[in-house]
Amino acid sequence: MEDEEEVGGEEEDDQSESNWSEAGSQCSTSATTVSDGDTVFTTSTTSDHHDVGWALDPTLKIGSLEDLRGDFGSELVEPSAWILQRIIRLTEAGSEFAAREVLKHWFNIVAILTGTPAGEPLQLPQVIQPGDLPFHRPITWEEVNLLDGEDRKSRFGREVDDMYKRGARLSIMFLFPDARTKGLSTGDKRRIFIVASNVWMYDQLKAEGLLWVMDREYVYTREEGGRKWANSWSKDFMVYTVLYPPPIVVFH
Repeated sequence: MEDEEEVGGEEEDDQSESNWSEAGSQCSTSATTVSDGDTVFTTSTTSDHHDVGWALDPTLKIGSLEDLRGDFGSELVEPSAWILQRIIRLTEAGSEFAAREVLKHWFNIVAILTGTPAGEPLQLPQVIQPGDLPFHRPITWEEVNLLDGEDRKSRFGREVDDMYKRGARLSIMFLFPDARTKGLSTGDKRRIFIVASNVWMYDQLKAEGLLWVMDREYVYTREEGGRKWANSWSKDFMVYTVLYPPPIVVFH
């Protein structure tokens, strides 16, 4: 099975050396500046959190923010600019406060599903190397992508419940911001394949939904590497997002 080390070797076209600090607590006042290529953005975070113009700026390359995304549990408590941007864009939240309320609700849902006691860090399942799952032997995205007919269907799901398709669509749109307008790249599909293999260890139906949507609804594949794993938490964050999708309803 392909692992993150292999994907991590891909070249990232527009990697920035930006220094976008993580958002502070709701009671604080701070100014944050990020340099992204030739563009500099400055935001002011107030106690009311009404200014979300930075998150809606179409010139902002959010890959620069993804580099500073934290682990899954900490992002639901002290969110970085990346996850706030994704929540604001997908929910059309009118303020940062509204986005943080969505994150609080998400944290509570995950806490219930994982049996986490009140006030404790989320008790998430361990993300481990999946070995030969979800197939009967180690296989890479490149190998499985060459299959067709029944062989392909047997690996990407013949029948998948609509509920799992909806969850997969949301996860892809949340984790891959360019998917809605540009589709998925070869590198994106490699990462999704690896994530689905890990999810398969805990929830086969959600993994099948992710593979089904990737294969059937993102038929066109951009021939480029795409981003590598943004940082050491990236794969785990994606796995947990598929297992516990954010409480967002996305309409096509």
